[in-house]
Amino acid sequence: LHDTSRGARVPAFADYHGFTMASLSVKGLALARGRTAGGEDSTIMYRPFTSWGGSSDWNFTLPEEESAVAVAAGNSFVAVATSSGHLRLFSPAGVQRAVLSLAGPAVAMAARGRDVAVAWHSAAPGALGEQRLRVSVFDALEASLLSEAALPVSSGATLSWLGFAEGGALASGDSEGTVRCQLAGGNGAWSPIFAAAQARQAGSERYWVVGLSDAELCCVVLNGVDAPTVHPRPVLSSLDLAPPVVPSDMGAVELERNLLSASARVGVRRAAAAAAADGDEEALGEDSEGNLARAEQDIMDAEREMDSHVLRLLQKCAQVDRLQRALELAAMLNSERALMGAVTLANKMRKPALSERMGLLLEARQAQREREQQAALAAVATPRHAPTQATQGVAPSAYLDDSADREEAPRVTTGRGIFGAAGAIAAPKASAPAAEPSEGDEEGEEEMTDTEEDEDEDEEAATQKALAAAAAAKPKATNPFARKVIADPPGGAKAGGLAAAVKSMQGSGKRKLSTTVLGGRKGSKKAAK
Repeated sequence: LHDTSRGARVPAFADYHGFTMASLSVKGLALARGRTAGGEDSTIMYRPFTSWGGSSDWNFTLPEEESAVAVAAGNSFVAVATSSGHLRLFSPAGVQRAVLSLAGPAVAMAARGRDVAVAWHSAAPGALGEQRLRVSVFDALEASLLSEAALPVSSGATLSWLGFAEGGALASGDSEGTVRCQLAGGNGAWSPIFAAAQARQAGSERYWVVGLSDAELCCVVLNGVDAPTVHPRPVLSSLDLAPPVVPSDMGAVELERNLLSASARVGVRRAAAAAAADGDEEALGEDSEGNLARAEQDIMDAEREMDSHVLRLLQKCAQVDRLQRALELAAMLNSERALMGAVTLANKMRKPALSERMGLLLEARQAQREREQQAALAAVATPRHAPTQATQGVAPSAYLDDSADREEAPRVTTGRGIFGAAGAIAAPKASAPAAEPSEGDEEGEEEMTDTEEDEDEDEEAATQKALAAAAAAKPKATNPFARKVIADPPGGAKAGGLAAAVKSMQGSGKRKLSTTVLGGRKGSKKAAK
């Protein structure tokens, strides 16, 4: 199936080689044929849809002992599985990139983006004819194995189709008409999403699978034939996905089938959104931002559809008094709004026990949402870079990338601080007086806070210490009279104005007093006489 809205139309060409297998991608067409009965060697050809250079087509002829078994074309590679157990990888221009070995004979291949899936036989068929297959998914650009899992096939059936769903999930179909999809998460589990036995309207109907979306199966409906015709062109049909369910005791088979389909649709769309978020070029497309937004909207739409099916089945369970089953269905609801609607529905149907337990479930859901919001806020509030040993305990403004903040921020040094523990010490500013640590600071290990009250107390203590130091440095007199003059100089002389006090005394005729004062300063008895 080729989507012409995403790529050019496939050009018509004459087939001179008798190709028996082909694969389409957005950018080109890969063809191959095995070794013919007449002894002609196996041939591989690739035709790109657009090219800026001439002779863009290329072909290879495999060795005589090797024959092509399957071919797959991706956006940036061409893969060919051969009868020799080789997986040959080519570039769109024909460069041979890698040759990998398969663990068993190849059966089918499919490509999407840069991934290629190869189904191969892991052992001989069982006694009842059951196939024992495995599937390996490779990164074609890195030539590496991404995953490997068992590939289930119905008993007595053969693998008829292998491909990727629209959302990126790996899918398969067998000859019994069962289509399976690998569940999201890469755990290797498969789930049947379509059963031909339930969708078949006539006993002879068969379904030729062409593609798969998250809600529909694109196929060609066949009546009495094994393959569709080329001319006239076959008509494509879209069938709703219908997983096989067994009749329940409530008679709600259709409701349960719709719920299973909606649940699978949610899983597929979540996987597609995760692939787009990881940079999957096939899922992103050209408009990456728009496609990401649409993927999120698709998830919300699928969840609302699933919730509506859950509520319908929940109502049916409550009507037949299957309350425990109804509570389990309520736990499957995706939104709190739908859960509140379930509580309202239980109240209207007069089911108090069910309503009470649904209320507890709603409270637990709300508490979980609050915890997630708090964790998200804490993650946003956390600094981009974790503080190192040199910045622990420093305000965020100390290491912000701002020149003004860096000038005002204290310089941080490491060493053993006043609390006896190795840590960061903030050096004081040059203009602030150096305060000696108090006795309690030397003994304690409690950190000081940078509040205004503590700063005022520190300033007052520093002022008192400075006054005490100034008083201790003041000169002392040698006689009581000199101390009286210094303490209370005549004329109201200021402290420290000793020369002014002496001059005032000399001007008033008290020469002996002046001499005594001078002698007291010199500490000489002879001068006093």
